[in-house]
Amino acid sequence: MPKVSIALATYNGEQYVKEQLDSIRDQTFSDFELVICDDSSKDSTREILAEYQQKDSRIKIYHNKTNLGFKKNFEKLISLCSGDYIAFCDQDDIWHKNHLEILLNEIGSNDCVGANSSFVDSNGIDLQTSMTQYLLIQSVPTNNTEIYNHEVFGNMIQGTASLFSRDLITNVLPLPEDIKFHDYWIALNACIRNGCKYVNIPILDYRRHLGNVTEYEKFSFFKTIRKINLLSKNRPEYYKDNICMLRHLQKKEMSKTHRIILSKALKFYENLASNKQRIQSLLFYIANYKKITRTNYSHILAFGFRVLSVAIFGIRY
Repeated sequence: MPKVSIALATYNGEQYVKEQLDSIRDQTFSDFELVICDDSSKDSTREILAEYQQKDSRIKIYHNKTNLGFKKNFEKLISLCSGDYIAFCDQDDIWHKNHLEILLNEIGSNDCVGANSSFVDSNGIDLQTSMTQYLLIQSVPTNNTEIYNHEVFGNMIQGTASLFSRDLITNVLPLPEDIKFHDYWIALNACIRNGCKYVNIPILDYRRHLGNVTEYEKFSFFKTIRKINLLSKNRPEYYKDNICMLRHLQKKEMSKTHRIILSKALKFYENLASNKQRIQSLLFYIANYKKITRTNYSHILAFGFRVLSVAIFGIRY
């Protein structure tokens, strides 16, 4: 039986952390340790954690004397986990009862398995939207190459809805200082190592509220093309985070196929950041749209004129 560590970083989470802790304790797979590292909370989070630790021996709590910030706290948290697999956990989500069971059943020999999530508002009310719907992924990638094709253009592996092998994570830590999103970086590394899998089953309620660290903007093909166009003209530095991550990835060992895909994506972002060959880059995105979003071309053909108008002239629709 594999050992599972749940890694929960907390900071001023008194409003929602009880609901998350209850959902974790109610898992159908119960042989886990819940490792919590509190980053010097100023509210009642510590008292809440202590209360739950008295009720459940699986809970291990560590406190930072000073605030380390999310990235350093996360690295410390991972070093405290002892499981064969590690599941990331946010303090304000709500896990479905079979969250761990599904991930463990699906990971196989892969380094990572990710799953879908349902959106709820700050009060936990269902927003009738899943992560794949939100990202307009109508046809979920079925193998590691397809996932990697998507990942180099944008992350679909949500850290809080994923399970990672300990060997993968220990091999990508410490996180490069200029890497912004740890789950994105780890998922990319999984793709070029033993593989990444995706399961189109919601396994948690992802809470959308003003306190989210990561804010998503609803995906639309036409809005995305226009956004890419405007950002490349007005804010080329926007793409530097992507370039930085892909350049770090480029230093890793990988197959020839993975390296070719990576080189194309890196060139795409470099052109946009330098405002060179901008139109060619936009057309490249359109040509690879099916690989990036795993959707069909019917609406692209129907609105082809609009796409080109948006890309070239920035016309609003």
